[in-house]
Amino acid sequence: MEGDQQEETYQQKFREMQKYIPFLEMMIQRLERSSDKSREAQLIKMKSLLSILSNTKKKYVMFLKYLILISEV
Repeated sequence: MEGDQQEETYQQKFREMQKYIPFLEMMIQRLERSSDKSREAQLIKMKSLLSILSNTKKKYVMFLKYLILISEV
């Protein structure tokens, strides 16, 4: 029962976070065009998040905690 609730919570949060895909794509393009190498870490993180949000076939168990954490920021 609890597992089903966690799965539903995960799916709901995943769907909510997918609305940020266009923003992430725009920011990634901007950072890729930038010559500022100090933003490389930020670019890598954004690409990673985009990959997670774009790939609906993989299930990321610990990703739920991450989604909740970043949605509170």
